[in-house]
Amino acid sequence: MAEKPGVLGRFRAGLARTRENLVGRVRALAGRHAALDEDLFEELEALLIQADVGVETTLRLMDRLRARVREERPAAPSAVADLLREEVAALLGRRGQADRRLRLEARPAVVLVVGVNGTGKTTTVGKLATLLAAEGKKVV
Repeated sequence: MAEKPGVLGRFRAGLARTRENLVGRVRALAGRHAALDEDLFEELEALLIQADVGVETTLRLMDRLRARVREERPAAPSAVADLLREEVAALLGRRGQADRRLRLEARPAVVLVVGVNGTGKTTTVGKLATLLAAEGKKVV
């Protein structure tokens, strides 16, 4: 009988599914385009905004992505997914394994979760509450 994954393991698995879903959608979008053109960039921009990346962050990512495409001139639209992944990592300032701890130093600490209807806010809050309770924190 396999051991049941812990709260943190389930949380990471959920985030991995979300990431893979977005990556899959970006790759599918790139596969539908024959060229790296403005139509591809506009659809990618809409996809990122729909994925709750945020307008300001999406615009910054798209500017950087367009600049890299102009500079590097990749042969196929499929390269966009890899370039986008690199730009997201650069924007977050993470090249290796990230510190994934939620730092709640203020007491009481308040966590605000915002998003479009149906994007998993309640599920995420439940997972965070379970994770924090497992760390001995009191969750209200």
